[in-house]
Amino acid sequence: MIKDTVMDKPVRLCSIEDCEAKHWGWGYCVKHFRRVQRHGDPNANHRITHNMRHTDIYGIWTGILQRCNNPKNPPYKYYGGRGIKVCDRWMKFENFYEDMGDRPTTKHSIDRIDNNGNYEPSNCKWSTAYEQTHNRRSRAEVKADLERQNTKAYKENV
Repeated sequence: MIKDTVMDKPVRLCSIEDCEAKHWGWGYCVKHFRRVQRHGDPNANHRITHNMRHTDIYGIWTGILQRCNNPKNPPYKYYGGRGIKVCDRWMKFENFYEDMGDRPTTKHSIDRIDNNGNYEPSNCKWSTAYEQTHNRRSRAEVKADLERQNTKAYKENV
C-alpha cells in the first residue's frame, strides 16, 4: 500500500507483479481486471496443464462429457439418458488424449464400436461419417427404445 498524495489515504496497487497502477477490482488495476475477466486469474493455480483447451480434440472430449453427464444438454437423452457413461479414466483430458491420440483427419470423429457401450478405450475409435453410418442404431431400435421410455414414464406417473 502507498499513500494517495491528494487524499492522504492508503491506496492498494494492482496485484500483478511490477504493475504500479491503482487497485480497481479483485485486487487488479482496470487493465488487468479486464484481462482476468476474459482469461481467468493469472495468479490462480489452474488445473489445466495440457495447453490444448482450444483444440478440436479438447472440444470432442468436452462434447462427450456433456452428452453423457449433463441432463440439460439436448443430446443427453440419447447418451447419458440411455445409461451411456464415460469411463473414470477419461474424466481427465490427458488420459483421453493419451488413449485416443489425435484424430487422423478432420473428417474423423469419435465412434463407439458398441453403440450401447460406454465411452472407454476398448469401445472407441476414430471413424469417418461414412464408417459411422454402418454403426448406428436402426430406426426400429430407436422407436422401440422411445416406446419403452414412454411406457416406463407412463407407469411411474399412474
